[in-house]
Amino acid sequence: MDVPVDYFCPSAPIPGAALVIETAGDAPPAHFIAIVSVRSKLSSPPIPDDLPRIDWPLPTISQLDAPKPIRMAVCSPTSVAMVTQSDVKTIRGLAWHAPSRLFGVWPQNVWAAARVGHPATIETASSWGDVLPFLEKGPVIASIRFGQGELDGSPLDSTRGHMVVVRGVAERSVIVHDPAAPNDSVERRYPLAQFTRAWMTHRGVFYVIDPNAAWRSPPRELG
Repeated sequence: MDVPVDYFCPSAPIPGAALVIETAGDAPPAHFIAIVSVRSKLSSPPIPDDLPRIDWPLPTISQLDAPKPIRMAVCSPTSVAMVTQSDVKTIRGLAWHAPSRLFGVWPQNVWAAARVGHPATIETASSWGDVLPFLEKGPVIASIRFGQGELDGSPLDSTRGHMVVVRGVAERSVIVHDPAAPNDSVERRYPLAQFTRAWMTHRGVFYVIDPNAAWRSPPRELG
């Protein structure tokens, strides 16, 4: 069993599973959200022939403005601050996960969004069909991973894990706010095929902020 901070990956098929949620408090919560998302760890995402044009205006924030010791570790809270249009220092403080000493723990970041008034979920995608019901209602935050030369125009040469805001799509490009870029070039357009592979080949994780009517993922069979 592979159990990083954010997810677990069984080494063999699980014939049956049960989810147990424990909460601490003086009384049971009046409302709570429980999201379970399942997909293969590795996938071969299809590259769509065309996608509807989507473009959500957002502020741009660069993680390079953070203090030097943490600036390359705060892509996730910086992305959350852009989508929630919140103070980035506040989001960084809420996103800090003391047990792991990380700013990028996925559940901690969606909790940070909720703490500033923006309920959020963590979803996974194997194709754009999994993403569009959410992207049509607002930007999403994608976890990408790519090697040297695999994402043209990225401020990073390669990464084993980086969070960016998917602001929209246009023609054969994905419109992204990449917090690893300097302030004057946070908005980027990445080639659709390259970005799809960087995002959906490995886990395909994304945050959905303020999911509204798209609260639930489209039903799909689990193989």
